[in-house]
Amino acid sequence: MAALESLQWDSANPPEAGTARARLTAQVLMIRSTNLAQMGDAAKGLRLLDSADGFVFHRDRGMLLHQRAFNLWQSGRLSDALQWFAEAEPHLAVNGPDNIYAALFHNRAMVWRDLGELRKGMENIQRAIELYDRIDIPVNRAKARFLRAQLWLDLGEVTKALSELDEVRDQFRVHSPILESYVDGSYGDALLYVGMHRQAAVRWADAIAAHRLAGDRRNAAIYEFWRAVAAFEDRQFTTAGTWAQQAMDSLYEQGNEPMAFLARLLILQGQFDAGEDGPDFAEKVVRLSDALAQRGWTLRLEQARILAARAKIRARDLDGAADLLQGEHSGPGYDALAEGLARYLAKAELAIALDRDPMPELRAGLDLLDEYRTTFGSVEFQAGVSALGIQLASKGLTHTTNHGSPAEMLQWAERCRGQALRIPR
Repeated sequence: MAALESLQWDSANPPEAGTARARLTAQVLMIRSTNLAQMGDAAKGLRLLDSADGFVFHRDRGMLLHQRAFNLWQSGRLSDALQWFAEAEPHLAVNGPDNIYAALFHNRAMVWRDLGELRKGMENIQRAIELYDRIDIPVNRAKARFLRAQLWLDLGEVTKALSELDEVRDQFRVHSPILESYVDGSYGDALLYVGMHRQAAVRWADAIAAHRLAGDRRNAAIYEFWRAVAAFEDRQFTTAGTWAQQAMDSLYEQGNEPMAFLARLLILQGQFDAGEDGPDFAEKVVRLSDALAQRGWTLRLEQARILAARAKIRARDLDGAADLLQGEHSGPGYDALAEGLARYLAKAELAIALDRDPMPELRAGLDLLDEYRTTFGSVEFQAGVSALGIQLASKGLTHTTNHGSPAEMLQWAERCRGQALRIPR
């Protein structure tokens, strides 16, 4: 900070381009911009980069472009961030420095993860790990492996993720003990996926406290959101709503609109599951879904559309409900599975509301769940999606009881019992 103070300039009399002082000023501004972004003030950091742009040296331009991409990501402008990472890549490939070139792939992997593009995220983080190996930066390599563990979790590979987290914790303990709290947060992810919701909330509470103590408001708010998710999965809707509101307020204050919108979606999902209904509530969900679409934020867009459709169906406002359910199953991972099951459930509810046969959708939903359990193992996937499985089976049992044969009724009674037995105790 002292270096920055010594390099203040009058906007009418900036450092002379091409001088050593101009280069040093630009470098210090980039460092300060990084610090501001990490502390939750990415917008101010971007203004510092605007100031530095006019006199940065050509061989340093890759760093400036990369820092702009990083700040845009931190402020929630994900598509813009990807554009600037692409601008920075050829500069850094030629001029370096090598650590920033590796960091580009590392940071871009995080953006792809935020966009739900998990395979692209994995490709980028693998490249970052290769580069960190080559230039021998152990702490950055450990950070990259930590992100790889998170991507394994997102893809539903819980065993791989836990193995990597154990190794990463050991590396953090050696190279940067302050980073161990991040591992606690990801252990929370793993606990959530296997249905240990309250234990996950405890892990995230520890992570929240550690990040607040360190002045890291951004990650404290993100873990606050995930603690709300744990409460929601545990069916504690009031607690989940309180924590999600706190997270949303903090995220909005920091300019992290995408995560703030996810917190808002969680609040609405909790209210729906707690029995909220009526056209006004349905309209709230539709507005949120439209806002996500308008901003190009795809990570939870389909989840929002499905919730909007279900809210409209519950409110007996069927106009446009089918259009909200036109998405398709989007690949591997826990979130994709939950989205697919919810879509089949919503389509079945719509069929019932229209006095049509819901059984094709109900069968397809349970078949999807069985397919995932066969592929990934029942333990890893049963916890977070069991409630959806039970709803699908219960609706099938109700329909066959009223409209099916005794044999069909017994078949669905068995499927319903099978889903109930999978609920974690």
